[in-house]
Order: sequence, then C-alpha cells, then structure tokens
Amino acid sequence: MNPILELLLNKDFPALAHNIGLALITILIPVGILIFFPFLFWKSSFITGRIIEIFLWAVGLWSICKILQQSYLWIKGNKFPLRFGYLKSLSEQKDMEATWKSVWQTEKINSQNEKAFFDIFSSKIDELL
Repeated sequence: MNPILELLLNKDFPALAHNIGLALITILIPVGILIFFPFLFWKSSFITGRIIEIFLWAVGLWSICKILQQSYLWIKGNKFPLRFGYLKSLSEQKDMEATWKSVWQTEKINSQNEKAFFDIFSSKIDELL
C-alpha cells in the first residue's frame, strides 16, 4: 500500500502529530495553533480534507523549526546577518532613527561589518529621498 495513503487512513496519526506539536507549542502558541487546529476535523474529513490538514500541520511545524533555527543562530552564531536583514526590512522612520542610533553607537565593529552597515544605511537614505 502507498505510504501516503496509509498515513491518510491511519486513525493514530493525529495522536503522533499532537505529540510533536506538544513538544514545540511551548515555544510559540500562535504558530502552534496551526499544528493542532487542522486535526480537530480529522475523523470527519475525507482524503482531500486530510491532505489540507497535513499541509497546514506541516506549515506550522516548519514555521516553528525555522524560528528555532533563527533563535539558535542569534544566540550561538554570527548575529550580523540577522541584524543586516532586520535593518533592510525597516520602513518606519521612527524605528529607523532609534535603530540606526544604536548601530552607530556600537563600539568595536570590524571594518567588513561596518561597511555592510554603511551600505544598508545608504540604501535606506536613497529610499527615503
């Protein structure tokens, strides 16, 4: 029998999925809802509904894993790529002023990162003009 069909017909799959969700839900409640909500309808749904439910569950699981990975990189890894991404995404002038002030007050930034900060800063100034 096809493994995907076996999964869709398995009545115990929601219990397994919920156990995985419980392990991760303590981290993020909003994303955790995507992990639990779809399986509320498992017993009454048809194959197409179950496919959608598994897809929504997988999206929630992927989101939590992605956030965990980014948190790990922030805590243990090189913080600068995440900082650069945040600075590039800023659009509110009030947020830009406070954030850039903290960037330029930071001491002992190596020249490569300082150049990246300056390039991002220049592009934001160009956007504002």
